[in-house]
Amino acid sequence: MGAISTIDTLAHTNRWSHHHLGDKVAWAGGLVVAALLTPVWPGAFAVTACVVCSCALAGIPLRVLLGVLRIPVGFIVAGAAITAISVAPGQRPPIRLTELGAAASLAGRGVAGTAAAALLALTVPVPELIARARRAGVPAAACELAILMYRMIAVSLDRLRWQRMAQESRLGYDGVRCSVRSLAALAAAAFVGSVTHAQRLATGLGARGFDGTVWLLDDGARHSPRFLASAVSVLALVVVGSFLVGGR
Repeated sequence: MGAISTIDTLAHTNRWSHHHLGDKVAWAGGLVVAALLTPVWPGAFAVTACVVCSCALAGIPLRVLLGVLRIPVGFIVAGAAITAISVAPGQRPPIRLTELGAAASLAGRGVAGTAAAALLALTVPVPELIARARRAGVPAAACELAILMYRMIAVSLDRLRWQRMAQESRLGYDGVRCSVRSLAALAAAAFVGSVTHAQRLATGLGARGFDGTVWLLDDGARHSPRFLASAVSVLALVVVGSFLVGGR
């Protein structure tokens, strides 16, 4: 439950926090495109290496990146495993591994692209992303709903964390029966608490004359020609090198 708060903290405090959003989107988006278009070997590996190096430069611990990628990579590996299997009931053996190349390509591209997306999530705060989206022409209602949901999720997760700690201190997860009972109570408390918090939030906003507009401040970040030049150079090197090595 603390994963989102860790990601949010790093997104606000990393060494790249002073860079313009467009610079970071260009770099991470370029890595995603490179992962999709270049040969899996060595393109996907080069993209993943770039993500790891970028996290090191931004001051993001490797364990945090691995923690963010843990669940998505699990789904990718499961999908690749299913892709590699062919079922032929009339043959023996009926189950064979026939699409290993396609499975490896799927896994490589999926892991590399997901790592690049995780880099963007770890270096760009959600409020900044929503603010830029609003200035880019995204409807105000969608942006306001997104920022409210972001705030609600953060508050709800923090409340759940403290409630679970209270349960654990009372041996609420000592055994299967106690664990099931505690999880059920935690889920019920989360639902009731979220509804109550939303009602209080609506009442407070109404009392303050809220007209539906959520104001988001500009962080004043400027584009960095050096950062963009470095990103374009590295991306060009990754793409060209991948096609030269992978085309052999």
